[in-house]
Amino acid sequence: MNGYSQDEIIKRACQIVTYSRERDVTLRMVGGCAIHEHCPSLSNIHTNVLGRKFRDTDFIGLSDQIKDIIRMFGDFGYAFDKYRSAFSESSLVLFAENEHVDIFLDKLIFNHTIDLRNRLGIDFPTISLADLLLQKLQIVKVNEKDLHDILILLAEHDIGASDKETINSEYLSDLLCSDWGFYATCTANLVKLKDVFLERFPISNEIRSNAREKIDALLQNLDSHSKSLSWKLRARVGTSAKWYADVEEHTR
Repeated sequence: MNGYSQDEIIKRACQIVTYSRERDVTLRMVGGCAIHEHCPSLSNIHTNVLGRKFRDTDFIGLSDQIKDIIRMFGDFGYAFDKYRSAFSESSLVLFAENEHVDIFLDKLIFNHTIDLRNRLGIDFPTISLADLLLQKLQIVKVNEKDLHDILILLAEHDIGASDKETINSEYLSDLLCSDWGFYATCTANLVKLKDVFLERFPISNEIRSNAREKIDALLQNLDSHSKSLSWKLRARVGTSAKWYADVEEHTR
């Protein structure tokens, strides 16, 4: 969506997702744009203070609706790129003039895997807050723009035990405490944001303190949550063995 301003990019993405619902196609926004849309109170801080830029929007849908997704995007002028999509195990690539969209199918597969097949109906027009957070926390080589997204998401929303305008810590703990590698990456990024980057970012002390409290709450929940046997066994090995997948491993 490079031909649009940032506001137009998000507006158009919301229009596409709304149209998908009218067509009974399950589709949600993911990534930085989705976080921006879900954090209206801090959207100005996100883009104008932290300088977050958006070039396009990504989506996620269901693999059993591929034909419906392609037809629906065709109504917006997008064509299916069979060659590019053939080299991905988990996404579609659609083009319109000089822009393209990536549409993940069923799962967000990067350094770790987030299975969303049973969670796409939780929120609208984006995936749930907890899953938006996981999408960013799962990045092993996390960068500042990803940390900006995590900060804004945490500062805008409460931590709790549901998905209703809340970051669901119970869901996060259940998932991460059964997968040591995923746990290790996410907790390392939370600590990195708290101990290193919060002081660097040009934000108010109120936002900084708010985010720090949320990070502490998440880390405490994870630390106290019961761990699966496989988690405990993998924890013994630690980082001496690779605990994540390279993104390139997911292409043929």
